[in-house]
Amino acid sequence: MTMGSHPALGIFGGTFDPIHCGHLAMVRSAVERYGLDRLLLVPAWQPPHKTDAVLTEWHHRFAMAALACQNFDRVHVSAVEKMRSGISFTVETLEHFRHQVGPDTPILFLMGSDSLAELPAWKDHTRLLELAHILVAPRPGVKREAALEALGPELARRALRVENEPEAPPADPAGSILWLDWQPIELSGSEIRRRLRAGESIENLVPSPVAAYILQHRIYPESRSIA
Repeated sequence: MTMGSHPALGIFGGTFDPIHCGHLAMVRSAVERYGLDRLLLVPAWQPPHKTDAVLTEWHHRFAMAALACQNFDRVHVSAVEKMRSGISFTVETLEHFRHQVGPDTPILFLMGSDSLAELPAWKDHTRLLELAHILVAPRPGVKREAALEALGPELARRALRVENEPEAPPADPAGSILWLDWQPIELSGSEIRRRLRAGESIENLVPSPVAAYILQHRIYPESRSIA
């Protein structure tokens, strides 16, 4: 893989129920490290691994994501999953964006190392690297070696160490597994929901506009306090 200086597109999908400061730290690190022209947050309509889960309504999750990134010049929220509805398969999302930007623009798909370890179970997982690079952010409790072993040798050989490379996006449009050099934050949407329902503080865990939105719209109605 060569490194280039032309604009690249970042994609970060998730339920964002709710979006939190751990998500934003990961996004900021990816944008700054690779000089991404823009990064799109893609709230999932219905994740394939959570078909039985009760999610907050999509329009609320979209609104919270939009509030969270309103001061990030290069970070925006995409409604592509709403337009498509149904189960949110990553390969279909990447096909959509590849069609939009053309064959030559680098796309970096951001995911946590815990998700990377589960990649072989994803729909058409080998095609993902035909459509994009995978940018892996370390997650607490998931070692790089274990995640690569779960991938199998064919995909693991795509993994590159790029910590010492210039801060530029890849010139190739797709095909590599890159590792984001950042310090993982132990934070999850489920922990924030637990805190809200227990009346515990979520101060500094979600952006202030998101906390205000949760309170205003009673997103998690059992919550009694957010400050």
